[in-house]
Amino acid sequence: MDYFAKGIEIDQLHPLLNYYQAKCYETLNDIFKAMVGMKKPFHSIPIFFRRFKDLAIMYQKNGFKRKAIEMWERALQFCPQPELREKIKKTLMQLL
Repeated sequence: MDYFAKGIEIDQLHPLLNYYQAKCYETLNDIFKAMVGMKKPFHSIPIFFRRFKDLAIMYQKNGFKRKAIEMWERALQFCPQPELREKIKKTLMQLL
């Protein structure tokens, strides 16, 4: 975890450092720090999907329904697989 923090000190907007640090926080059940880390700016299309998906799951698990819907909708925009897009659409319909 310290390595991610040191890297982020050098480059605050590095997408992978922020993403993996947030995933560590999620593993440690520090959900709010994980959510903040996931929402930091990122510029890579594959990272977009993963971050939005992970944020959607995190929000959904923790009862933030509106935010989960918002993140699922964003994940849908960058989803690389047609069958996965269908699963996301079903999830969205269940949440609505």
